[in-house]
Amino acid sequence: MRKAALAVAALSLVATAPLAAQSGFVFGVNGGLTMPMGDAGDALKTGWGGGVTLMMRNPESSVGWGIEAQFNRLGYEDILGVDPDANLNTYGAMARLEFSTGSSLYLLGGAGLFRSEVTTGDDSPDFGDTNNTDFAVQGGLGLNFGRGFFVEGKFVNVFTENQSTQLVPIVVGIRF
Repeated sequence: MRKAALAVAALSLVATAPLAAQSGFVFGVNGGLTMPMGDAGDALKTGWGGGVTLMMRNPESSVGWGIEAQFNRLGYEDILGVDPDANLNTYGAMARLEFSTGSSLYLLGGAGLFRSEVTTGDDSPDFGDTNNTDFAVQGGLGLNFGRGFFVEGKFVNVFTENQSTQLVPIVVGIRF
């Protein structure tokens, strides 16, 4: 996992190097809701999440490059009336690309790795092997407002074994 995450980070930094001479770094933090979709929506409750982003952007360009780290935590739904006292934690490291479509609206996309793990309480059933690292892609929309503030919604598809885990984080944040 560490080697793959470092490879994604290194690739992102190499891709952003030409912009570094002309632009500054933008650091952002965010937090908000994470909604499970598809099959994950049947098993998981709406959760919460957050992240940090480091971007490089040329003020005269509509394109920005960077890396993003995400964390999401979602609880499992009751199973046959029994609360399993279990949570799905996801950790993501993504290369990120933003296209500004105007002064406030932007499109985003990215790819990287997500690590998923199930945590349970002491009285919960054994879920077996609960740690996986999988390839993921994301796409979404963001809206800048005020001085550095933004709202962002994106669709994240994690390519898990035999299916995909789909999440929709909706976050608010600030960039410096």
